[in-house]
Amino acid sequence: MVFNLKNKGQVVPFFHQPLIKQLTEEMLGSGIELSEAAKTTFSTLKGQSKVAKAGLMYFSNRVTIVYASKSRDLLQKLSDGFLARPVWRLGNLELAPDHAIFERMPSLSTSIRYVCLSPLVLTQPEAHSPEAKRFIVPGGMEFKSAFYRAIQSDIEQDVYQLPILFEPDMAYIAKLQEEAKKFARIYSLVDAKGELVEIRGYTFPFVLTAPAFVHQTLLNEGLGFSRSQGFGMLDIADGHFNERLEAMPVAVASREKMIAH
Repeated sequence: MVFNLKNKGQVVPFFHQPLIKQLTEEMLGSGIELSEAAKTTFSTLKGQSKVAKAGLMYFSNRVTIVYASKSRDLLQKLSDGFLARPVWRLGNLELAPDHAIFERMPSLSTSIRYVCLSPLVLTQPEAHSPEAKRFIVPGGMEFKSAFYRAIQSDIEQDVYQLPILFEPDMAYIAKLQEEAKKFARIYSLVDAKGELVEIRGYTFPFVLTAPAFVHQTLLNEGLGFSRSQGFGMLDIADGHFNERLEAMPVAVASREKMIAH
């Protein structure tokens, strides 16, 4: 979903996934069952931004929220729902929906390099659990075991019986550490019981070697825990993004029709 930013220079919290979830549920109230929100995951807000004292300051003309789901109908409903209102609020930001662009599932190779569009949560979130926010070093076997357990939560087959190999980009992580930038943070969310849960989320590139159906599941539904809260969204880092886009943003015509009336 591509939005025009009407008030550039405004700030949203660095961790704004709850705001996007709230925005999505507000939109779903226009006639879509709220339970359908659990079938999709979403990215952080994408656009030109810089870190400010109060959070992230956005100053690009357009910003984007990326949604993923195995249901094309659900993605179409999300698109139509957002386009039905001229302005939406995300924290202090005023977002005017412009159009939606749909991405086709590409032919999937065995080994794929991924980037994280939202943080990966590799430990089951539990209230008052120090384990959920404990830092695990990405290059070690403990991290790989947590990664494989997270994939196991996404697919039905036993991952240990599949040819799966996880390779984090340790050079990228080392560069971030040299520049005093973070690739792992603690995030807070509210669980189904209304309790505050603190979790550890990781954001860095990695290569995953796995059968095609595993890649397809992760691209459609995200990876790890708390996916319906906007965690674990992946994108393919192959430089061919434009080739995967549909020829015409399908929601543009309905948007123009709405404006005409």
